Amino acid sequence: MTPPTAHGTLRDPDRAHPVLDIDLWKRKFPLMPHTKWFSSACIDSPKQLALIEQLHASMTPGTHSAQTDAFVWKSGYHGSRTPLTKIGGKPWMHPYTPWPSDPDGRPLQFIAQINFTDSKDLIPFDLPGDILLLFARWFDGYIDWDTEAMHIEWSNNDAIDTDTRREAPHGSTLAFCHEGVIHRTTQSWHTEDDPAFRMSEQSMQATLIGTHADIPQGWPFEGDDNCTLICMFSSYSFRGDWPLCDIERAPVPLRNDGTESSFPDYSALSTNYADAGAVWIYRDKHGDIKFEMAC
Repeated sequence: MTPPTAHGTLRDPDRAHPVLDIDLWKRKFPLMPHTKWFSSACIDSPKQLALIEQLHASMTPGTHSAQTDAFVWKSGYHGSRTPLTKIGGKPWMHPYTPWPSDPDGRPLQFIAQINFTDSKDLIPFDLPGDILLLFARWFDGYIDWDTEAMHIEWSNNDAIDTDTRREAPHGSTLAFCHEGVIHRTTQSWHTEDDPAFRMSEQSMQATLIGTHADIPQGWPFEGDDNCTLICMFSSYSFRGDWPLCDIERAPVPLRNDGTESSFPDYSALSTNYADAGAVWIYRDKHGDIKFEMAC
C-alpha cells in the first residue's frame, strides 16, 4: 500500500475506498490505563475507532463473531460526483430515477450513500445494487424520526458517468460532503440460552456494512425471524482532536455571547438520526429489503 493525499489513510489497489491506516491512529492515540472508554460505542472518528480496536484487543473475544467494514470520514467536496460511500454531497443515481418525496409530495434530502463494492463478501446473499442511497427529511443537523418520510434507493457503480449532470430539486442536497474511509474489523458478542440473543460486548454503532452491529435500543431480531442485517447509517458528531482523517481539530462553535459551546451547532459537524440514533437496513425472511430507525 502507498499513502494517498488524505492524511491517515492508505490506498489499497484491491479496494475502491481509501483504507484507514489503523496502525498510525493507534500510535497517535494509544489506549492508556486511565482512558475511559466503552466496549460498545458510537464510532464516527479515526481516534474513536483506534481506541475501541485497542480495547477490544485487550478483551476476551465473545462466543460469536462477524467481520464488519466500518467507516470513518475525510473531508470531501459538495459538488464532487463519486459512487463511493459518503455523507452529503450529490447522490450517485441515474438521472432518470425519480427523486424521492415525502408523503406530502415535498422532495426529500439526500443524506448519505453506502457502497458495497469492497464488502460483498460480508453479506451472505446478492444485493439489489452496488450502492444504497438514503433520503430523509433533514432539519439543521437532525433527521426526522418519521420513517414514512424516509426512503432508500439502490444504484450501481455504472449508473452514471462523471459527465452526467442532474439538477436536484432546490434544497434537496446538503451543503457539505464527508467521504468514507473504510476499515475491516471483527465484532464479537456473547449469547445466553438463545444463540440469537446478542449482547453488545465487543461491537460498535457506526456507519458500517455487515451482519452485526450495536443497534440503539438493543438487537432487534429474534432467533426465528430469519432477518439479516446488511448495513447501518449512524449519527455523527465531529468534535475535538482529529474528527476527520484530514482535519486535525474541529472548529469550536460559539454561543451568541461569544463563549465556547460544547455542542456543535454547525450542522456539517453533527447530524443525528433523532437523538444519536441510527438507521439500519436488513433483509427480512421474505427476501424484502427494509429499514428501521431507533435512538
